[in-house]
Amino acid sequence: SSTGPTIGLLCEYDALPGLWDETNIQNGHGCGHNLFAAGAIGTAAILREFIDAENIPATIKIFGTPSEEEYGSKPYFAKQGFFDGVDFFMGFHPLEFNGILYSQHNACTMRDYKFYGKSAHAAAEPELGVSALDAVEVMNVSANYLREHVTSDVRIHYIITNGGSRANIVPAFASSRYGIRAQELDNLKKVTNQIDTIARGIAMAFGCSVEIDEIETYANTILNRPLAELAYANMQYIGPPRFTAEEQYEVKALGLECGLSEDLEPLREHPGVYAASTDEGDVSWQGPWIRICMSCLAKNTPGHSFYVTKQANMASAYRGMLQTVKVCVATIVDLLTNPSAIEKTKIAYRENMQDRLYDRSKNTNPDPSIFPDMVGAEVIKPNIIRIHGEEAIILPKSESSILYAYINGEKVGNCVIGPTSDKADIVLNNDLKSGDVVILKYYDSKTQQEILLGYIQHGI
Repeated sequence: SSTGPTIGLLCEYDALPGLWDETNIQNGHGCGHNLFAAGAIGTAAILREFIDAENIPATIKIFGTPSEEEYGSKPYFAKQGFFDGVDFFMGFHPLEFNGILYSQHNACTMRDYKFYGKSAHAAAEPELGVSALDAVEVMNVSANYLREHVTSDVRIHYIITNGGSRANIVPAFASSRYGIRAQELDNLKKVTNQIDTIARGIAMAFGCSVEIDEIETYANTILNRPLAELAYANMQYIGPPRFTAEEQYEVKALGLECGLSEDLEPLREHPGVYAASTDEGDVSWQGPWIRICMSCLAKNTPGHSFYVTKQANMASAYRGMLQTVKVCVATIVDLLTNPSAIEKTKIAYRENMQDRLYDRSKNTNPDPSIFPDMVGAEVIKPNIIRIHGEEAIILPKSESSILYAYINGEKVGNCVIGPTSDKADIVLNNDLKSGDVVILKYYDSKTQQEILLGYIQHGI
């Protein structure tokens, strides 16, 4: 409906690398996002029936938000205004307990620090080299000393992503990736600026240059007490999942002897602090938000492990997910049938936001360099990109599509591909060269907008 409240349902579906099983080869649902996605769709399907049957004016929006585990899509959705006009957001996550996660996630940023020096023979001519690895290591030491002078909620962790190729060569390139967290976004920005300054100072001291790439930044979550209380009341009424003896046996057979929880965790009287981060934080800055949790995993299951992957497709996980759907639906129905309840959540949202302002001024689109080349597109000549219709799965199959190619914001070619065409070629104005990033879009006749198809850069 075009009138009435708008409900935002968040739908995760990304997996994690190397978490299919103990062999650590294939991707697997090591965080249960398959259940998250199914729960969002199930909630929407039931709500639609209820809305139609009761003739309630309301709009249901399911946001497919990939890549929560790394890079994060929700901040880009928020900055582009996709969440505007939503009255409240429902998130839910399979975990090992039953309750409302009434604890604030930390704000987080992930950054790459790339140092460029000068190679030389490490034994014969070390004085001719400038070690980028030395700069990385001293930066890490400096960041560790910074820990003494930040607030206790701050977390700083890093890995060296490139330390050179051989020990007898002075490394001309080295890099590290940092994860920086803080309870509030403003404090995160302050600490991040300090670490950026350290990197630049070290580069200057060692005679290197440094590039700083922001991979992702998530806001801290803004909690909502009225929404939490309403959802918890429904959780009490509906109850946690009740598992069969066989379901309990299956998870215990994995070595998780504590089994599946059937207890309902009480709602915290005061907000807690959860040191981890989520891109749902950016959603919570757009309007009232809540995360509902049901026991889909055995107690003491290590997160992001193949123990999660194994359980995520068990009958017990689906039982927990279905119980989550019931709580979500009941909570949304309460809100739709009681406008004053929605207003309470909005008042609490405004009070909790206080003078916080969400910054939409930068990074409204992800860096294309983090994406692989688009499926169904290939460079067959320096000035020709071939599109394979069946492989380019986002293309509408019911009508012809106009495809456009852009480089640096300039349209450099186009073509038309029919709904049954095997392929079509985009002839470019000029030959492609190394470093070019081609952005491919198609024209959507329904919205009368150009829709992103993907990128080509690695195959050039």
